[in-house]
Amino acid sequence: PEKMKDFSKLNTYHVETLAYYLNKLQSIPEADGTLLDSTVVLYGKGMSDGNTHNNYSVPVVVIGGPENGLAGNRHLVYPKGTPLANLSVSLLDKFGVNVESFGDSTGELPLLSGV
Repeated sequence: PEKMKDFSKLNTYHVETLAYYLNKLQSIPEADGTLLDSTVVLYGKGMSDGNTHNNYSVPVVVIGGPENGLAGNRHLVYPKGTPLANLSVSLLDKFGVNVESFGDSTGELPLLSGV
């Protein structure tokens, strides 16, 4: 129980730091909005189970504004076993960096951009 309490405190700190960072980005004006509008922030963890070093079914949040071309306000669930590296391939492609693979990727994530 004590370790879970410490883990919860750490997660709270990380989310509060993320919120602070996002607010800072949103407070910086740019020509067509704010810095957050043209930024993509990826928040999550690299493993779903640290004991087995499993990186499948990892909860990840992709945050950014309308200028980045990613459709928002959605919760996407991919099939079990989809590598987290597929997200990297998709984001790289979205921003003009075409790679065939990244780590253990098996392809891009469908529906990441557009609706």
